[in-house]
Amino acid sequence: MKYFFLFIIIAYILLSPFYIFESGLPQPADFVIAFGCLFLIFSKDFLLYLKLDVVKKFIYFLSLTIFINIFYFLFFKSQSIDASAMLSYIFYYSFNFLFFLLFLKTLQENPEFSDKIAFTIIFCLIVQTILAVLGINGGIKGDGTRSVIFFNNPNQLGYFALLMLTIFITLKSKYKQNFYIILLILVISASLILFSGSRAALGGFIILSIISLYQLEKKYRLSVFVFVVLLTIATPIIYKTTFIQDKITLIERRGGRNELKNVTEAQVRGYDRFWLHPEYIFFGAGEGKYDRFDSWHSLEIHSGFGTVLFSYGIFGLILFSNFIFKVISNNLFSNILLLLPVIIYNATHQGLRFSLLWALLAIIYAYSNTNPNLRIDNE
Repeated sequence: MKYFFLFIIIAYILLSPFYIFESGLPQPADFVIAFGCLFLIFSKDFLLYLKLDVVKKFIYFLSLTIFINIFYFLFFKSQSIDASAMLSYIFYYSFNFLFFLLFLKTLQENPEFSDKIAFTIIFCLIVQTILAVLGINGGIKGDGTRSVIFFNNPNQLGYFALLMLTIFITLKSKYKQNFYIILLILVISASLILFSGSRAALGGFIILSIISLYQLEKKYRLSVFVFVVLLTIATPIIYKTTFIQDKITLIERRGGRNELKNVTEAQVRGYDRFWLHPEYIFFGAGEGKYDRFDSWHSLEIHSGFGTVLFSYGIFGLILFSNFIFKVISNNLFSNILLLLPVIIYNATHQGLRFSLLWALLAIIYAYSNTNPNLRIDNE
């Protein structure tokens, strides 16, 4: 059974960049995980994992999301208003809860799988880079137009590359100690993030680059020094290339687009709901049915943490933060550094539904809370 779960994880990683349906709908990789979760529920020791403190804290938060979304669904239903979309968010959190358990159980019981997962990540990122270079765009937006590679929007690609790189750096694999492999994965990750034009992902990449190079063994210190020197020399040349200039123009255009609309960045990202509807900060508004808010932005808030606070109130944010703290508390400083790029991204984007995030949290907890050989460091 353990190899079955490994197969599920590998299949998920390879399929996760391929968005065949519109955003918000299950994608091929989600069906793979759903199939694996069916076996997870009936697997040996599954009930024991439910007794873990970190899992209990996740269940507390999950229970609140279920209660609040069902409450508002029934409230609107009593007024003959369709709010069925709110029930989908129950599915999202429940699905990621099982995915978190699947990854946690697999890696805690089989730490030797780290190398196989790390290799899969390298292969997956190489494939996506090749597709980007070839100019293949197969993603489908909500309006039916093509997008970037097989993602439905550029931010999905940037977040995907950021999470994959973070997971690779977190895994204690033999590949992480090879300078040339680290160089390869940094180059292809940077290419994908630049291709996406995501400012938040780019900032996170810089932090991860420093961490990954620092983690290398001492025998590679000279190679790192030479690489940094050559990169410094080559930067002016790389900066002037058409590809880089196009991406800089894209980032600048996205940064200044709000001036043309005569709206603030807070309005564009939906932050104005906090002062337009402050009562929800205490009680929670649930997720979905966004047309009920007097907000310039008509969709979800562009912030993972902001979404939790507005949708599930202060109590929900406390429960969610308590879960995250439990994940990272046993190796606090190192884990905060690893999660910092993801935290930065989720400050200005809603990335909590992205299943790879929950895989990352499961890996961090597994390495920090099993035996000393699984801790995230070089010792």
